[in-house]
Amino acid sequence: MDGRFKRRFLAPLARTQDMLDSLMKPPEFILAEKYAAICKTVALAILYGPVLPVSYLIALVGMASTYWWGPPRHPPHSVPAIAGSSAT
Repeated sequence: MDGRFKRRFLAPLARTQDMLDSLMKPPEFILAEKYAAICKTVALAILYGPVLPVSYLIALVGMASTYWWGPPRHPPHSVPAIAGSSAT
């Protein structure tokens, strides 16, 4: 759910302080992922811009969508055994 919805409508209904704290917690913001997505969009627009001028508009829409919705907030889950074996 959207953070604003939780704060405005669900927070007043919280029965405990822990419940209220979890509802008022701001959403996680992963700067590195957003920066990478913007850099990729700009690079592709610069690459394809001379051949396909509409790519600049597509890049603008892509950057706006990254700003508002962005990449997933949490990294994908991995199996600990696979993660441990790949690190060695």
